[in-house]
Amino acid sequence: MRLAVLLDLDNIKPRLENLETLLKRHGQTVYRRAFANSPAVMASYGSDFRRFNYRCEIVPGQPALPEEVDQLIFRTAEEIANNPALGVKALAVVSNDNGYASLFERLGRRGIRTIAIGTNIGLRLREAAHVVEELDELMRPLYLGIDLGTTNTVVAIASRTQDTAAWTAAVQELPLPDEQGWLQARALIPSAVRFTPDQTLVGGMVRAQAAAWRDSTILDWKHQIGTAGRGEPFAYELPVPQSPRIPAHPWEERYSKSGRVLPEEAAAGLLQTCRDQLLEQGRQVRGIVLTHPASYEVDAVEATRRAALLSGWKEEEVVLLPEPHAALYDFLQRAQAGDIALDLDLSRPTNLVVYDLGGGTLDVSLHEVCWNPERRRYDIRDLAVGSRTRVGGDLVDDLFAGYLLEYHPEIRRLQEEDRERARVELRLYAEKFKKMWGSQYTASPNRENLKLPFQTQLLEGRLPVRVPMDVETIRRILEPVLCPDLSLEDIQHMDPSTAFDAPPFTDRLNTFVVPVLELLLKAHQNLGHVPHLDGVLLNGGMTLFPLVRERLKALFGSVPLLPHGHPDHAVGRGAALFAAGAQGKRAIRVNPTHISLEVQEEGRPILRRLVAQGQSFPHCTTIQGMRLPAAERGELLFRIWVGMGNRPGHNTSLQRFRRVELAKLQEAGLAPGSEVNLHVDLSFEERLVLTLQDPRSSARFQLEVRECEISPGPEPKPVPLPGGAMPAPVSTSSGLLHLLPNIGRTRGFRPAEGPPVDFGSLRAVAGSLSRFPNDGKIQTRLRQLVAASATASNRLELAGNLLSWLSGSGHRASSQLHVALCVLPAIFEVETADSTAESLFMSWVKGRYLFGFQETPNKVLTPLAEIPGRLLWEGWEELLMEGFSDLPNQGLAQSFLNAMGKCCRPTPKVLEFLRGNSKAHILALREKACWALARLNSPGQPPEYRVNPEEALSLCSFALDRLEKSEKDPRTLLSLTACLFQGLSWTLRGATPSPEVTRRVQNLRITRLHAYPKLGHFQQIRNEVQKRIELLPSLLAPTHLTESEQEEVKGYLLEVAR
Repeated sequence: MRLAVLLDLDNIKPRLENLETLLKRHGQTVYRRAFANSPAVMASYGSDFRRFNYRCEIVPGQPALPEEVDQLIFRTAEEIANNPALGVKALAVVSNDNGYASLFERLGRRGIRTIAIGTNIGLRLREAAHVVEELDELMRPLYLGIDLGTTNTVVAIASRTQDTAAWTAAVQELPLPDEQGWLQARALIPSAVRFTPDQTLVGGMVRAQAAAWRDSTILDWKHQIGTAGRGEPFAYELPVPQSPRIPAHPWEERYSKSGRVLPEEAAAGLLQTCRDQLLEQGRQVRGIVLTHPASYEVDAVEATRRAALLSGWKEEEVVLLPEPHAALYDFLQRAQAGDIALDLDLSRPTNLVVYDLGGGTLDVSLHEVCWNPERRRYDIRDLAVGSRTRVGGDLVDDLFAGYLLEYHPEIRRLQEEDRERARVELRLYAEKFKKMWGSQYTASPNRENLKLPFQTQLLEGRLPVRVPMDVETIRRILEPVLCPDLSLEDIQHMDPSTAFDAPPFTDRLNTFVVPVLELLLKAHQNLGHVPHLDGVLLNGGMTLFPLVRERLKALFGSVPLLPHGHPDHAVGRGAALFAAGAQGKRAIRVNPTHISLEVQEEGRPILRRLVAQGQSFPHCTTIQGMRLPAAERGELLFRIWVGMGNRPGHNTSLQRFRRVELAKLQEAGLAPGSEVNLHVDLSFEERLVLTLQDPRSSARFQLEVRECEISPGPEPKPVPLPGGAMPAPVSTSSGLLHLLPNIGRTRGFRPAEGPPVDFGSLRAVAGSLSRFPNDGKIQTRLRQLVAASATASNRLELAGNLLSWLSGSGHRASSQLHVALCVLPAIFEVETADSTAESLFMSWVKGRYLFGFQETPNKVLTPLAEIPGRLLWEGWEELLMEGFSDLPNQGLAQSFLNAMGKCCRPTPKVLEFLRGNSKAHILALREKACWALARLNSPGQPPEYRVNPEEALSLCSFALDRLEKSEKDPRTLLSLTACLFQGLSWTLRGATPSPEVTRRVQNLRITRLHAYPKLGHFQQIRNEVQKRIELLPSLLAPTHLTESEQEEVKGYLLEVAR
């Protein structure tokens, strides 16, 4: 007899080998399907489904697919009965549920034999079935959940209680070497990993010795997992083993050959240790539920999955779960069990924020939670998920370390190597100190007067440190991440369509507060309004820190902070409960951030949205009429960006390249520029599959992710020979001069003549400004008249009339002077510099410079400062420097520096003046002085304005000194790296950097920057600086630049020309 079997795995989980033995008594099984609401069953059964030829279907429960498991089994049974090709004469359902009785009755009337299989089969189902079979044994897998954390990793196992059969989860203690190297069982497993030629080590000892072994220890792999540098997978560069051993594990192969380690390979080393310890305890390890931040982009999710595969699990045994969901599952389970007193009515839809602040990541997400009485479970739906951040407890450690590095006199005097080691040791001790301080603060009856010394021994006891820390000092240290100036009310004034491209999201996302604002703004974008919040679930060890909790109370106001158990254990426990299916259906999930494709439009890169933030999984769409990009080295590369920004590199991050071989496309008659369709498929498991399809045929090409090849290491760039000479290049660099910007020192063009402008219109605007100086409409009218005057057929006549306004006095004259200083430069800008009117204008401006600006109003002073640079007047070096020293405020100072960068000759005095101001106390002045330095040193200046190449290359040493030794504000790093690029770009004209500059550029790393401890607050700046540092060595040997590197270099060099 031909037999079909359907499994309701939400009801019972049979052992498949036992079930197959039982089924053989009833005939030949020709059709096998299993159904579940949760993908966690994959962790229980693993490869058994494939072994016994079962097709397992996970019911997503999306709004578009509202079916439950029982409904799907009913429908599948009807399809089987209506399909004569199958020839099925008997159908078995594995479940105890009486609900299948009506299905059996219908099938019986159609002559199909029915078989009920279970352990405690309901009476109605027994009566409706032709045959009843009792199972002797169910699956009793190890319900394993692992919280793979930045600082610590937690392993948990779920089981049923003996008395009530309720689900519970417990964290497992695993024996690992502690700080002294002794074996000790611990629940919090340090996530640090050290690679050595002999073995890979994890445990407390690795973290404790991180300073001594900092070149081979990886602490922050969770920050970097799934990230890309210029489209290539990020890899750590560790010392290459001198005598490499045969790799014992797949994840050690790359390290043994090249010293390179991907973040997921470091994670695999940690997971392998956990797996081995469980096996040594005699555990039957099969599947795993592994957690990851909900904010992870698709590449980071895939890299986390790969870490599990490298450590020994099979693809079908690995289930990934967002950390906030795991924290919610644990919280709801404990509330249901009565372990938590909950003052919330979850019988109605309730909006809960999960604020998960751990050792290295902050995950914020908003969920609608509601108790489903029919299914006796909680239904969870994502409303919004925050973007990926690089902020957590380790950033607080960086802030403490940065404070001491800056203000402790003996630490400040350390040599660079000792200073770097002290930085690592300070970070490690800061982790302990903040826990001690937090405990003392919580227990103190007089908190505001608490003072606790930061006391440790650095550099193997050579440098004792003891710094008293009072509450105000610690608040001041943490102020950058606590953002006391922001509140939830700020969201009411933000437009979701534009706000993500502006502060605080572009410059302060990596703080403890801005991600909350971003989350609620996303929810506003998804729902059409800012939702009401019913509670905030705090999770992660850093939420125990008193100042963080106090700030969150102030931020959320009347919204209750929900009680919880151990915040470091909750995610691991929730993952184990999910593995057991204790919470039933998986939550309805949404995409955390925009996924976009970079395309070219009118010669410039723009982003084309593939999947929007807030889009529920799964999601499929097709983009029609897309043109193929240009080929690079025999393949087409597609750049995928993630983030809430609307431009490449602006609040967006580049993912790993997607690629397709050019030869395959050519075989189908396609080439760069051909029009194709792009199919986008974002699966329920967060896998992004992109497929090109030729609209003229059925040809399809799936884009592959660019992987990091295992090789003996990157091909070295040529290094200088003794004496500083470079090896002979393959070709001269003269063919690369097109990369240099063309910085013009002439003006005057022939505009299309426009209609004349009535001088009375200018007089009327000046009169209106004298009465209403801040009226927006009048300012707009003035801008329109400025543009029209520049092309007016009577523009020189207008200039003569406007010159008469320069000598006026009184209130109205002040507005007339303002109008004249706006219009006159616009007119002279399109003329050659030999008109009588301009000579009179220049004389008047020079007189104002000579007599000072004490009585000059600001609205007049700003154009006065900018005019010499705008009109490229020569010989103004001394006047601009004197005008700068006469300044009343910072904004005007920037205008003088801006003018110097445009019109001054690069004399030694000017360059020294700008170098001095690049160290100014005011950030804006430092940035503008760096820009002016870079512009004047550019090899793109006209020949008569170029500096001596040796002088230009000395700018490299100056910029490197500032980057590595003195500049501590991350916001100046882009200007300083721009200086470095301009100095090194002289290699395009044949100049040769000194051996010292060459060595420093080759060894430059983002971790060596003096501002590195604060870079965590400025993720966009960090990403951009990282890209620039990776590209800089390419300029040491420019003839080896690839096409894509040439485009990047050209873009960076053009910055100073804009």
